[in-house]
Amino acid sequence: MEDIAQAKINRGNHAKHLINDPVLAEAFVALLADADKAREGSRPEEIDLREECHRAKKAIEALRLKLSNWVADGSMEQARLVEEEKKNAADNPTT
Repeated sequence: MEDIAQAKINRGNHAKHLINDPVLAEAFVALLADADKAREGSRPEEIDLREECHRAKKAIEALRLKLSNWVADGSMEQARLVEEEKKNAADNPTT
């Protein structure tokens, strides 16, 4: 069970580093701008292109949300472990 908890914490920490990575953030902004530019420059009959741009933007948003959720999960798991340690320490004083 503790291995699963530590895996969640590690995944959350890694996700936080990715969210805070300036190169990745810049790439997201560039991809979103590219999708907007392609959509805005599309001709009325280019429905597939606009749909592809929409899907690309949704995928980027989904990735950001997934990373944010993993950060939150890792933080909650860390807090749970801290509370569990406090409870164990209170239940089993060593002095």
